[in-house]
Amino acid sequence: STNDDWRVNSLVEVESDLLRKKHLARFTPDELALLLEEMGFDRLDLRGFRINHISGATLLAMSEDDMAVDLVLPRSKTRKLRALQRATHLFDRIATLPRQGKISEVELRLFLASQGAGTAEVDKVVKLFKTLVRTDKYDFVTFWDFVTSYDWIAQALRIYNIPT
Repeated sequence: STNDDWRVNSLVEVESDLLRKKHLARFTPDELALLLEEMGFDRLDLRGFRINHISGATLLAMSEDDMAVDLVLPRSKTRKLRALQRATHLFDRIATLPRQGKISEVELRLFLASQGAGTAEVDKVVKLFKTLVRTDKYDFVTFWDFVTSYDWIAQALRIYNIPT
């Protein structure tokens, strides 16, 4: 029925919204597969993750050699995973609490100032950030949106000489 369809769609949206606000360290193997699919990994790439039950926490602890051997991935995909690790590390440096699922504009501004950016630079970076990353007025940026936009974020920070 139409009511059941609406209920299922609403549930999927809620689950998707909750997943967007979840930190990588808390991802289950299935949730990690969803994130990696969005980042361009295909079913063949994800086979090693499924066989080895790789969770977000496990991935964060893996070296590049672990990735290449245990996950049987080409170098281009291990580079993407290393970028995901770097994105997570940067997100954690900006965030106030460990493993939180979103960062606020205030946290970003404080991070930029702590890296030596002046008021005008902070304003420019935040404005640029808002054009590059999906943000909203309540959560500003979720973990998912941050890591899937990391290439753009890293580029924006490099322009203003902010270490990533």
